[in-house]
Amino acid sequence: SYLIGDKFPEYTFAATHKDSSYKFTLDKYKGKSVIIDLWDVYCAGCISGIQKLDSLQKIFNETLQIILVTKNSKEQVDNLFSRKNLRRPDLPMIIGDTTVYDVFFPHDGNPLHVWIDTSRIIRYITGGYNTTHENIRKFMNKESLK
Repeated sequence: SYLIGDKFPEYTFAATHKDSSYKFTLDKYKGKSVIIDLWDVYCAGCISGIQKLDSLQKIFNETLQIILVTKNSKEQVDNLFSRKNLRRPDLPMIIGDTTVYDVFFPHDGNPLHVWIDTSRIIRYITGGYNTTHENIRKFMNKESLK
């Protein structure tokens, strides 16, 4: 598993976006910091947090990329977003991934956020409630987060 201060490994993510799927590495977001959101379809805090992350992505679009990662199946995720009041976010979504979710960052509570700087160093591993406009601004300015 990876810890704060470690370099995020070379890893190819398999993402879905709307109806298409594609693969990418973090090199795709060169010059941007990354927050990986580890979430689950059965976690109410995760689901409400996704809408917040979607908004934060729009605000920090030039300097940050938020990536959603779940080990749930495509069917489970599609069922979740088929609900009338739940809009699918405009973020890269990694579905059915056990490597990042269980091997790189084994954890008990969701959502778990992994903050990675532009040098691909893991700077923070936090609960989702820490991912606020103010904390992202501080992270971008290389100010320390408590």
